[in-house]
Amino acid sequence: MADDMVLKGPAESWVKQLDIPAADPTRSDQIKNGVSWLLSDDQITHRAGGYVEYSRTVYKIVDRPGLDRGASIDLQFDPSRHKVTLNHLHIIRDGAVLDRLEGVEFDIFRRERDAEKGVFDGWLTAHVNIDDVRTGDIVDYGSTYEITPLAGKDLFFKNFSTEWEEPVALIRTSIIWPSDQPLQIKTRGTRLKPSISPTGPDTTYLWEIPNPKPVNVEDNLPVTYPGWGSIDVASTANWQSVVDAVAPYYKPATVFPRLLPQSSTTSLCGIRCPKTGWSRQCGWCRTRSAM
Repeated sequence: MADDMVLKGPAESWVKQLDIPAADPTRSDQIKNGVSWLLSDDQITHRAGGYVEYSRTVYKIVDRPGLDRGASIDLQFDPSRHKVTLNHLHIIRDGAVLDRLEGVEFDIFRRERDAEKGVFDGWLTAHVNIDDVRTGDIVDYGSTYEITPLAGKDLFFKNFSTEWEEPVALIRTSIIWPSDQPLQIKTRGTRLKPSISPTGPDTTYLWEIPNPKPVNVEDNLPVTYPGWGSIDVASTANWQSVVDAVAPYYKPATVFPRLLPQSSTTSLCGIRCPKTGWSRQCGWCRTRSAM
């Protein structure tokens, strides 16, 4: 089952492989939980009926607590619309690159964070234990998500942070999108702008944030307050395209059961009665609602 749900294989040819940047030594005292983040790289390209996203993460384990935090990776996905491939898993030790992809085994489990609220999203987690990780090792892994939205297959929305609470040597996001569908960009708590370069029928939007200053997010801030910088990206400038995409999935009821005759034990209410199944409140419902 796990082998069918998460694959192993090389990244696609359009993906650019970056050199691993060095951490800023002046921020070593701000490292948390024994992990020094070196690279967060997201690369996205349009594809008919959806898009493809390549993500690469590189970090260094600097002390003992980092072994607990950095000796495993999790890939979270929705099997109804995501096809996931782990492209590489390397350990860099004393300058030597150790390829651990072949021996990877995926443990798939379901984690419903809002189950107590009656909300089940169907997301799964592919957990990977990384064998023989040592202090001083650099862990480098990349994955590709082929994404086919369930609705609005030609629409695209993304949000990403331009600052972290921990030091990171480089945050990078690039999006390749058709030039005839210019992306809409909104910044929150940052003035960062992308470099935009047309290439044939597509346009590349690139954000690079080297060594951003870690932010100290205060507790109990208003929900709408931007605790750190972020950027919203969308392929549409109006809500009508969203409405047009989701409207076919909303089918309101047009046929209703004939109402029961009025009686002293029933009265009209605005909900469907859980006992009789009719849109009329019976004595049982009135008793329950009065409790």
